Amino acid sequence: MKKFILLFVFLSFGIHNMWATHLVGGSIGYEYLGQTAAGYYRYKIILTTYTNCQETGPNAANPIYWNGPEANIQDAGIYAHDAINNPTGGAATKTKIADVPLTLVSSLKIEPNLPSGCGTGVSTCIFKGVYEGTVDLGTLDPNTGTISPSFTGYHVFYERCCRNNVIDNLNNLMSMGFYAYIAPDLVTNNSPVFTDDPVPFLCIGDTVTLLNSAYDPDGDEIQFSFVTPYDDNVSSSQNPAPNPNNFLQWPIDEVTYQFGYSTALPFGASGGSNIVANNGLTEYYTTAGGNYVVAVELKEYRNNILVGVSRRDIQLLAITCPANPPPVINPNVGTTSQSFTLEEGETLCFD
Repeated sequence: MKKFILLFVFLSFGIHNMWATHLVGGSIGYEYLGQTAAGYYRYKIILTTYTNCQETGPNAANPIYWNGPEANIQDAGIYAHDAINNPTGGAATKTKIADVPLTLVSSLKIEPNLPSGCGTGVSTCIFKGVYEGTVDLGTLDPNTGTISPSFTGYHVFYERCCRNNVIDNLNNLMSMGFYAYIAPDLVTNNSPVFTDDPVPFLCIGDTVTLLNSAYDPDGDEIQFSFVTPYDDNVSSSQNPAPNPNNFLQWPIDEVTYQFGYSTALPFGASGGSNIVANNGLTEYYTTAGGNYVVAVELKEYRNNILVGVSRRDIQLLAITCPANPPPVINPNVGTTSQSFTLEEGETLCFD
């Protein structure tokens, strides 16, 4: 029988250069709020970040993040799409139509839920931060005073530089870009909502199975896939937290992998990964310890038409785990049977 381990333990990651961001992952999404009295189409933009807050040791964070995620306003840019019925195509640059200041609305310190006697992850520290802001979209006709909806949609982009130097599968000083596509206004779409926190350990030499749990508020079909993480639009080590640029390069720049690594081989030739397209269940395997970055993309389909795209950027840490022998059935308690038959809806209970 294949052995798998679920480790719901959170970790911190090294900040080993003066420009490295405090972020170790996150995503950006949106919620459609309806039309305003003036006729604009209002959206709530939601940024979720995971911040390293470890105080001591080689992976210690900047002291300003010891007590919570960044409190400053985070700025995302909204860019007009320019191709009808083709969210991934269009011109080589997209024009910014709005800045969205995002304010911190909630902060949660993620505490590892460890069994008795387990010391793995005790010294780690991660804060989850949620930032929100609203934006009114649509085109005003100055002659008539009416608001026209977009028939092509919008792109939402947020970026920071730089990723940690300790990442093994990417070149140094890669930026981090969070992205979502908003459908045309009349489609009235909401992005999928993640229900889990994606900062897992991987055990070296063992297949680890993890979920990318998400639901779609509109009931759209979600297709999950691994993609190459986004790099930057304008951010750099000299400009780590830029205001959204007036233009978004299209396609958005992707990270550059170290030799031997790729989207298909995020752990190199000695490891592997797999994702189930219809539910996001992922499997990771590596024989080499280190820090690795992956990205998961969610595409929403409604009546077989692509209506939304969003992403999640994830940093993984592969470590040597304590011995974890599989459980053994006790022949002196309860039943020793390993095969059961029941009808749908019935309850199965055994010691």
